[in-house]
Amino acid sequence: MDRSSSDIELPLSSASGTNSKSIPRTHDTSLASSHITFLDWAGQMNNAVTATSAKNYKSYSEIKVLMICWEEEYDGALACEFRQLSSVFETVYQCSVIPYHLPLTDPDFALMKIIFDLIEEHGKPENLLIVYYVGFATPDSYGTRLPVWEPRSNPGQKEEVNTNIFHHLLARACDDSPDVVLLYDCGVGLLSPKPNGNSSGGEVEALFAGSFESHIPISGPDSFTKHLITSSTSHLRTFKQLPTFNIHLQISY
Repeated sequence: MDRSSSDIELPLSSASGTNSKSIPRTHDTSLASSHITFLDWAGQMNNAVTATSAKNYKSYSEIKVLMICWEEEYDGALACEFRQLSSVFETVYQCSVIPYHLPLTDPDFALMKIIFDLIEEHGKPENLLIVYYVGFATPDSYGTRLPVWEPRSNPGQKEEVNTNIFHHLLARACDDSPDVVLLYDCGVGLLSPKPNGNSSGGEVEALFAGSFESHIPISGPDSFTKHLITSSTSHLRTFKQLPTFNIHLQISY
Protein backbone atom coordinates (compact mmCIF):
# COMPACT_ATOMS: atom_id res chain seq x y z
CA MET A 1 0.00 0.00 0.00
CA ASP A 2 1.26 3.47 -0.92
CA ARG A 3 1.90 5.81 1.93
CA SER A 4 1.36 9.57 1.76
CA SER A 5 4.15 11.96 2.65
CA SER A 6 2.39 12.80 5.92
CA ASP A 7 2.73 9.13 6.96
CA ILE A 8 6.49 8.90 6.37
CA GLU A 9 8.26 8.17 9.61
CA LEU A 10 11.46 9.93 10.53
CA PRO A 11 14.04 8.58 12.98
CA LEU A 12 14.38 10.32 16.31
CA SER A 13 17.87 10.24 17.81
CA SER A 14 18.11 9.50 21.48
CA ALA A 15 20.47 11.23 23.83
CA SER A 16 22.95 8.38 23.33
CA GLY A 17 22.91 8.85 19.55
CA THR A 18 20.91 5.70 18.72
CA ASN A 19 17.58 5.63 16.93
CA SER A 20 15.33 4.32 19.64
CA LYS A 21 12.00 5.15 17.97
CA SER A 22 10.40 7.08 15.12
CA ILE A 23 7.67 9.73 14.83
CA PRO A 24 5.40 10.69 11.90
CA ARG A 25 6.24 13.79 9.89
CA THR A 26 4.07 16.67 11.18
CA HIS A 27 3.81 18.66 7.92
CA ASP A 28 3.69 17.92 4.22
CA THR A 29 6.78 19.70 2.85
CA SER A 30 6.40 18.57 -0.74
CA LEU A 31 5.41 22.10 -1.83
CA ALA A 32 7.92 23.96 0.33
CA SER A 33 9.94 24.99 -2.73
CA SER A 34 6.90 26.90 -4.03
CA HIS A 35 6.80 29.25 -1.01
CA ILE A 36 8.19 32.77 -1.22
CA THR A 37 11.52 33.20 0.48
CA PHE A 38 11.86 35.36 3.56
CA LEU A 39 14.08 37.86 1.75
CA ASP A 40 11.53 38.23 -1.08
CA TRP A 41 8.72 38.71 1.47
CA ALA A 42 10.75 41.30 3.38
CA GLY A 43 11.46 43.15 0.14
CA GLN A 44 7.78 43.29 -0.76
CA MET A 45 6.89 44.54 2.73
CA ASN A 46 9.53 47.25 2.52
CA ASN A 47 8.20 48.39 -0.86
CA ALA A 48 4.65 48.54 0.55
CA VAL A 49 5.69 50.59 3.58
CA THR A 50 7.70 52.97 1.40
CA ALA A 51 4.77 53.47 -0.95
CA THR A 52 2.32 54.34 1.85
CA SER A 53 4.63 56.55 3.90
CA ALA A 54 4.79 59.29 1.29
CA LYS A 55 1.00 59.54 1.26
CA ASN A 56 0.10 59.22 4.92
CA TYR A 57 2.92 60.99 6.74
CA LYS A 58 3.27 64.72 6.63
CA SER A 59 5.10 67.37 8.57
CA TYR A 60 3.52 70.59 9.76
CA SER A 61 4.92 74.08 9.57
CA GLU A 62 3.02 75.03 12.71
CA ILE A 63 0.88 73.29 15.35
CA LYS A 64 -1.49 75.45 17.38
CA VAL A 65 -3.47 74.15 20.35
CA LEU A 66 -6.50 76.04 21.68
CA MET A 67 -7.18 74.80 25.22
CA ILE A 68 -10.59 75.75 26.63
CA CYS A 69 -12.27 75.54 30.03
CA TRP A 70 -14.67 77.68 32.04
CA GLU A 71 -13.11 80.57 33.90
CA GLU A 72 -14.95 79.81 37.14
CA GLU A 73 -13.91 76.13 37.03
CA TYR A 74 -10.19 76.71 36.55
CA ASP A 75 -9.25 75.54 40.01
CA GLY A 76 -8.10 72.48 41.93
CA ALA A 77 -7.56 69.18 40.13
CA LEU A 78 -9.04 70.44 36.86
CA ALA A 79 -6.61 73.36 36.70
CA CYS A 80 -3.72 71.05 37.56
CA GLU A 81 -4.54 68.63 34.74
CA PHE A 82 -5.14 71.55 32.38
CA ARG A 83 -1.64 72.87 33.04
CA GLN A 84 -0.07 69.41 32.81
CA LEU A 85 -1.66 68.74 29.43
CA SER A 86 -0.57 72.17 28.23
CA SER A 87 2.99 71.30 29.21
CA VAL A 88 2.73 67.99 27.32
CA PHE A 89 1.65 69.78 24.16
CA GLU A 90 4.48 72.27 24.46
CA THR A 91 7.34 69.96 25.49
CA VAL A 92 6.45 66.57 24.00
CA TYR A 93 4.67 67.61 20.81
CA GLN A 94 6.39 70.99 20.30
CA CYS A 95 3.07 72.80 19.92
CA SER A 96 2.19 76.42 20.53
CA VAL A 97 -0.58 76.50 23.16
CA ILE A 98 -3.32 79.12 23.50
CA PRO A 99 -5.12 78.71 26.87
CA TYR A 100 -8.58 80.27 27.01
CA HIS A 101 -10.98 80.49 29.94
CA LEU A 102 -14.62 80.95 28.95
CA PRO A 103 -16.32 83.89 30.68
CA LEU A 104 -19.86 83.61 32.05
CA THR A 105 -20.92 86.67 30.07
CA ASP A 106 -21.50 86.00 26.34
CA PRO A 107 -19.10 83.02 26.20
CA ASP A 108 -20.23 82.01 22.70
CA PHE A 109 -19.37 85.41 21.19
CA ALA A 110 -16.04 85.50 23.01
CA LEU A 111 -15.06 82.01 21.81
CA MET A 112 -16.14 82.69 18.24
CA LYS A 113 -13.75 85.63 18.10
CA ILE A 114 -10.91 83.44 19.38
CA ILE A 115 -11.62 80.72 16.81
CA PHE A 116 -12.01 83.21 13.95
CA ASP A 117 -8.64 84.71 14.82
CA LEU A 118 -7.09 81.24 15.08
CA ILE A 119 -8.33 80.22 11.63
CA GLU A 120 -7.48 83.55 10.03
CA GLU A 121 -3.89 83.54 11.32
CA HIS A 122 -3.07 79.83 11.26
CA GLY A 123 -5.68 78.12 9.09
CA LYS A 124 -3.30 77.04 6.34
CA PRO A 125 -3.03 73.60 4.72
CA GLU A 126 0.51 73.09 6.04
CA ASN A 127 -0.63 73.63 9.66
CA LEU A 128 -2.37 71.56 12.33
CA LEU A 129 -5.00 73.01 14.67
CA ILE A 130 -6.00 71.23 17.89
CA VAL A 131 -9.03 72.29 19.94
CA TYR A 132 -9.29 70.89 23.48
CA TYR A 133 -12.16 71.42 25.92
CA VAL A 134 -12.71 70.18 29.46
CA GLY A 135 -16.02 70.76 31.20
CA PHE A 136 -19.69 69.91 31.26
CA ALA A 137 -21.76 69.38 28.08
CA THR A 138 -25.34 68.53 27.08
CA PRO A 139 -26.92 67.68 23.69
CA ASP A 140 -28.10 70.61 21.61
CA SER A 141 -31.78 71.11 20.84
CA TYR A 142 -31.41 71.01 17.05
CA GLY A 143 -30.86 67.28 16.68
CA THR A 144 -27.18 67.48 15.68
CA ARG A 145 -26.09 65.83 18.97
CA LEU A 146 -23.08 68.13 19.01
CA PRO A 147 -22.19 69.23 22.54
CA VAL A 148 -23.43 72.40 24.19
CA TRP A 149 -20.80 73.50 26.69
CA GLU A 150 -22.13 74.76 30.01
CA PRO A 151 -20.61 75.62 33.39
CA ARG A 152 -21.24 72.84 35.90
CA SER A 153 -22.38 75.30 38.56
CA ASN A 154 -25.25 76.64 36.47
CA PRO A 155 -26.32 74.14 33.77
CA GLY A 156 -29.33 74.93 31.62
CA GLN A 157 -28.93 78.69 31.90
CA LYS A 158 -28.00 81.17 29.19
CA GLU A 159 -24.27 80.87 29.84
CA GLU A 160 -23.50 78.26 27.20
CA VAL A 161 -21.58 77.62 24.01
CA ASN A 162 -23.23 75.59 21.27
CA THR A 163 -20.30 74.04 19.41
CA ASN A 164 -22.42 73.86 16.27
CA ILE A 165 -21.65 77.56 15.69
CA PHE A 166 -17.98 76.89 14.97
CA HIS A 167 -17.74 73.20 14.05
CA HIS A 168 -18.52 73.89 10.42
CA LEU A 169 -15.57 76.30 10.30
CA LEU A 170 -13.10 73.86 11.80
CA ALA A 171 -14.39 70.83 9.91
CA ARG A 172 -14.90 72.27 6.44
CA ALA A 173 -11.89 70.32 5.12
CA CYS A 174 -11.38 72.40 1.98
CA ASP A 175 -8.22 72.44 -0.14
CA ASP A 176 -6.91 75.46 1.78
CA SER A 177 -7.86 74.07 5.21
CA PRO A 178 -5.50 72.93 7.95
CA ASP A 179 -5.70 69.51 9.56
CA VAL A 180 -7.86 69.64 12.70
CA VAL A 181 -7.99 67.51 15.85
CA LEU A 182 -10.87 67.90 18.33
CA LEU A 183 -10.21 66.68 21.89
CA TYR A 184 -13.29 67.02 24.11
CA ASP A 185 -13.21 65.98 27.76
CA CYS A 186 -17.00 65.91 27.88
CA GLY A 187 -19.98 63.99 26.57
CA VAL A 188 -20.62 64.00 22.83
CA GLY A 189 -23.43 62.37 20.86
CA LEU A 190 -22.57 59.01 19.39
CA LEU A 191 -24.36 60.08 16.22
CA SER A 192 -22.56 63.40 15.83
CA PRO A 193 -22.33 64.29 12.13
CA LYS A 194 -19.01 63.59 10.46
CA PRO A 195 -17.05 66.49 8.98
CA ASN A 196 -17.13 67.13 5.28
CA GLY A 197 -15.90 63.88 3.77
CA ASN A 198 -16.33 64.81 0.10
CA SER A 199 -13.30 67.05 -0.05
CA SER A 200 -9.69 66.18 -0.65
CA GLY A 201 -8.66 68.93 1.76
CA GLY A 202 -7.56 68.85 5.39
CA GLU A 203 -8.05 65.85 7.67
CA VAL A 204 -10.42 66.19 10.63
CA GLU A 205 -10.04 63.87 13.64
CA ALA A 206 -12.07 63.76 16.85
CA LEU A 207 -11.53 62.09 20.21
CA PHE A 208 -14.16 62.41 22.96
CA ALA A 209 -14.39 61.29 26.59
CA GLY A 210 -17.66 59.45 25.98
CA SER A 211 -21.29 59.73 25.00
CA PHE A 212 -23.90 61.87 26.75
CA GLU A 213 -25.29 58.69 28.27
CA SER A 214 -22.00 57.58 29.85
CA HIS A 215 -20.42 58.49 33.16
CA ILE A 216 -17.44 60.79 32.58
CA PRO A 217 -15.05 61.51 35.47
CA ILE A 218 -14.53 65.23 35.96
CA SER A 219 -10.87 64.98 36.95
CA GLY A 220 -8.54 62.54 38.64
CA PRO A 221 -6.78 59.30 37.70
CA ASP A 222 -9.67 58.07 35.51
CA SER A 223 -10.34 61.30 33.65
CA PHE A 224 -10.01 61.70 29.90
CA THR A 225 -7.49 64.51 30.34
CA LYS A 226 -5.34 62.46 32.71
CA HIS A 227 -5.34 59.66 30.16
CA LEU A 228 -4.14 62.07 27.47
CA ILE A 229 -1.31 63.19 29.74
CA THR A 230 -0.07 59.75 30.74
CA SER A 231 -0.39 58.12 27.33
CA SER A 232 1.24 61.05 25.53
CA THR A 233 4.27 61.21 27.80
CA SER A 234 4.78 57.46 27.46
CA HIS A 235 5.18 57.77 23.69
CA LEU A 236 7.47 60.81 23.57
CA ARG A 237 6.86 61.35 19.90
CA THR A 238 5.62 64.35 17.98
CA PHE A 239 2.54 64.89 15.86
CA LYS A 240 4.90 65.82 13.04
CA GLN A 241 5.88 62.15 12.71
CA LEU A 242 2.36 60.73 12.53
CA PRO A 243 -0.12 59.96 9.74
CA THR A 244 -2.89 62.56 9.91
CA PHE A 245 -5.55 59.88 10.23
CA ASN A 246 -3.72 58.28 13.18
CA ILE A 247 -3.07 61.40 15.21
CA HIS A 248 -5.73 60.48 17.76
CA LEU A 249 -4.34 56.95 18.11
CA GLN A 250 -1.01 58.33 19.31
CA ILE A 251 -2.63 60.02 22.30
CA SER A 252 -5.40 57.54 23.04
CA TYR A 253 -3.52 54.25 23.31
